[in-house]
Amino acid sequence: MHRVAHTIRTALAKKQFSPAIFLDVSQPFDRVQTEGLLHKVSQYLPAKYTQLLQLYLTNRTFCIQHGEAILAKYSIRAGVPQGSVLGPVLYLLYTADLLQPEKVVVATFADNTVVLAPNSDWYRHLKTYNLQSVK
Repeated sequence: MHRVAHTIRTALAKKQFSPAIFLDVSQPFDRVQTEGLLHKVSQYLPAKYTQLLQLYLTNRTFCIQHGEAILAKYSIRAGVPQGSVLGPVLYLLYTADLLQPEKVVVATFADNTVVLAPNSDWYRHLKTYNLQSVK
């Protein structure tokens, strides 16, 4: 939030526009692809920690239970465990390589992302991207 507020304050001080897009990803922890996450983590951490995370993230199952009877058991093929300290951290690592064009600020926190593009000539950019201003 500090980075977003600072970017907007700086733009206002320079008499710039600061268009923003606020994104809230639906079910983010369920959508993390385990293999992709482990590949990314292996670029940042030593092999022994990557292997430990692999044990933590793979071969997980869930079951459907009604009363005393277990109706079905399924493998979990994607996602990170929720309710732990590691869940949000692993999601941030998974999304850490989002593209960030020049002069655009991308700020993320867990499943929330803000994209800011401070600029003094917003109308020219509307024409560049063939957008129409809202009246």
